[in-house]
Formats: sequence, structure tokens, C-alpha cells
Amino acid sequence: MRTRTKVCLGCLRQISLQDSVCPFCGFDPRKVVNPRYLQVGTLLHDRYTIGKVIGEGGFGITYVGVDTAKNTPVAIKEYFLSGVAGRDTSTGRSNNIFVYDGTNGRRFEEGLCRFAKEGRILSRLEKVEHVVKVFDYFEENSTGYIVMEYVPGKTVRQRVEREGVFSKIEMFEVIQPLLEDLMVIHKKGLLHRDISPDNIILRPDGMVKLIDFGAARRVLSEREEDKSVTIMIRRQYTPKEQYLSRGNLGSWTDIYALCATMYYMLSGVEPIPALEREEQDTLPKLVDLRPDLGNGLSDIIAKGMEILPEKRYQSLEELGDELVSVVPAKEQEMIAHINRTIYVNRDVEGKRYLPLWKKRRRIIGVIVLVVILLSCGVLFGVGRLQNEPESSQENPASGAAVATMIPYVTETVGDQVEKILKEEIRIEVPDLTTKSLKTAKKKLKQCHLTYQIKRAYSEVVTEGYVVSQSPKAGKKVKKGTKITLTVSKGKKPVVKKTTEKTVKKDTTKQIRIITD
Repeated sequence: MRTRTKVCLGCLRQISLQDSVCPFCGFDPRKVVNPRYLQVGTLLHDRYTIGKVIGEGGFGITYVGVDTAKNTPVAIKEYFLSGVAGRDTSTGRSNNIFVYDGTNGRRFEEGLCRFAKEGRILSRLEKVEHVVKVFDYFEENSTGYIVMEYVPGKTVRQRVEREGVFSKIEMFEVIQPLLEDLMVIHKKGLLHRDISPDNIILRPDGMVKLIDFGAARRVLSEREEDKSVTIMIRRQYTPKEQYLSRGNLGSWTDIYALCATMYYMLSGVEPIPALEREEQDTLPKLVDLRPDLGNGLSDIIAKGMEILPEKRYQSLEELGDELVSVVPAKEQEMIAHINRTIYVNRDVEGKRYLPLWKKRRRIIGVIVLVVILLSCGVLFGVGRLQNEPESSQENPASGAAVATMIPYVTETVGDQVEKILKEEIRIEVPDLTTKSLKTAKKKLKQCHLTYQIKRAYSEVVTEGYVVSQSPKAGKKVKKGTKITLTVSKGKKPVVKKTTEKTVKKDTTKQIRIITD
């Protein structure tokens, strides 16, 4: 029996045909009435089905969607220049974008050319696992569309709001891979221009992703006349030069936003906008908000957030070297081997809730299977009692019955999203060696792993830090697996040899002979 299902165009999970409102995310497509947005279910390029809006900025609108050719979830970025173009989909006649009068037409076309270049450049980028992947670019409805990887998860901002600020090592685990990938992007002549806690996603399977290149654009040469493009910016994470039509943009522009993001990750405090600090810099020092971080890291982030571009680090390589210099030697090796951090992002505290129809389907399937197996067992027993050899032969009909009666669903995009979000995800064991026991416990708790502790002397590892672990780092295990931590008791104490004097006792017995 094949169960008929559909995909929720809000969260992309598989739901029943009878569900008008998604039982997982509560999305109701009938309530999406914004005339600027494409209607839910719209098919683009004869391939991509539009879902709900998941983001909007100065350069465009981002939708969740489905690639019907590959049956996979995607995100679709539509070029929609704020204040320059408009659209009204309420009539249902057309999805075309119209441009306002005046010079807006030229600005829209120039912006669309840059948007297309960015899409094609990003689609050719390799070895940038921590930046959202671009799959396709096409033009339709008098505008352009970039099809990107769909990245479920929680943002850095959500992580801080729900779980508190990052520790120094946790911050490095997120920022280091982004630094390496941004170096590649800068060498291609691209700037992100919108790095913030809202655009860094901590995916459920552990991968850190930098999203939303909506403000990314080719770095313009000095010969180009028009550098002004209407943008929507996040004031707390935007440097001074980005406000100017002819601002001097470069790697230092993204460096400001990246350091401002680190400032928020470590303090939980929104940085004061650059323009408000122009006359008198009143930004509180990070070390005043978090004394445990020390002056070294605080000074690095402060330099990266200097108001004048020339006073900041001029390259990501320079910033990366400075950050590593403030990491203790015992933690450098650990950071060098970090590829990703596990962040579980379930709907409610890691729990998975199934809709009622799916629960019923599974229960019925289990009951049918048990009844069939019991029936087969009874028939097999009766046959043996009657001494009928043919009854002991395998009955192919019973196997066919099992296959046809158990509810069966082909894999859809909903199944693929469920695989990403399912609770039983295989978790990669983090590297806990040389970490303090407190940090190791916290890391295992984040990974939903348990632990047991053994203690041993070590000539190398400081007391209270992890000497070894089992299973080893990098191995993928089930949620709840117990990790054995061997914790250092410090150096083995030296036993002082003492000279003992042996006193010989006179054991000679005097025998008295008594005579009568």
C-alpha cells in the first residue's frame, strides 16, 4: 500500500495530503498574502518550486524551494532591488518585476549584471565547504535567480540568545573554517559585505555555513563611474566605508564585520555602530565585558573594528595569524584539527515529534508485521507436527504479503530533510585530548554524548586535562554513546628512598640445665 504524501513548502518535510497546515512548522500557504512575493507553489525555470520567504534584503528575496529534477531542497535568491523595482502578484496575472521611472532602469540593469556575475563566480568556487554552495543561475520574470544549497539550522544569534555566549575555543571552532573559505573568496575578487550573527548557520549535522551573499558583489575598479547601489545593511556590523557611494572597499570591510560578529559571540552585546563612534569611540572593550578572555584577544578584535579602514588588518591571513597567537600552546593542536562542531537544532530541546497520521501508519505497519510473523510461525509448527516436509519450505507468498501490506513511501525531498534533521544522526566524536575536564564534559553534552572518567598519571598533560579518549576523535557514533575519558592526575610523585637501619636482636636462648 503506497501512502500518498506531499511536501510542506515551509520546512520541506513530508506531510499528509490531508494536512492544510504543516504539523511540524505550522506553515499555512493560504496566509501568505504579500504581493511582492512569488506565490507559494510557483514553478520557476520548469524545475524549481517556490516555497515560503526565509529572508529579504536590499538586493533581493530568498525563498525556500524544491528542485523537482533532483527532488532535493534548495534556497532560491531572487534579484529584487529595494526602492528601485516593484511587483504586484495579487492579481495572479504576472510575476514580472517592473522598474520605477527615471534612472532606476539603468541601476537595476547594472545591478542585475553584477548579480549574475556573482552567481556564476560562486557556482565555480571549489574547496569552500563552509560557504553556501550555488547550483544554478537563470533569468525569468524580468529578473535573475540564484539557486543555492538549503541550510537548515540555527544562527549564531539564536545560539547566543538560547544558550549564552561562546567560549573562546567555541568561537574559534566557528570562525576558523570561515576565515579559510573567505580567503579563497577574496582572492576571486568577491566581498561578502554582510557578515553578521544572522548569516552564520550552525547546521544540525555539525557543519558551519556562511549564508546570504545578497550583498556580495564584484570589487569595482577605480575606472568604474557608478559605485552606488541601494543596500540594506546591519548597522552594528557595517564599517564606515560601506555607507559611502565611493567608499574604499576591500578585505578590511569583511574583517570589520567578522570582528564585530566575534565581539557579539563572546559578549552577547551588540557593537555600537561605526558611524556613532566616528567622533568619539565609545565601544566598550571586550576584556571589560569578559575579563576571562584577556587583553590579547580583546585588542585583536578592537583593531579589526577600527573606524578608519587603514588602521584595521588588511588581509584575512594577517587576522588569522593574530588570532592563533593568543591561543595557548596546549590548545593550538586541538584547534588545528577541528573541522566542525556538533550543534543539534531540533524543534524542541532535541526531541522529534511525529504527526498523528504518521504515528498511526507506523503502529498499523508494526501490528500487521507481527500478525503475519506469528501466523507464519503457527503454520510452520503445525506442518512439522504433521510431518509434512513441504511445509518447512520457504513460502514466497508470505514474504510478498509482508512487502505489500507494510506501508511504503518512496524517498522524497521531505525524507531528505528528515535525514538532515532526524534525531538519530551519527555524531562525530570531538577531539577532547588536552582539554580540561570541564570543557570536555561541556563538549560532550553539546554533542549529546555521555562519558565515564578514568584517571592516570601523565608526564606531559597537566593535571585535570584529558590524556586520551575512547572512541577516538573523528569516529561517528550514535547519540548517547559513552565516551571514556582518561584524565591526568599530574606527574607521578617521586618516592624518596630512606635508609633503614636493621637492628639485630639476640635470639640466642640461654638454656639452664637443672640437675636433681
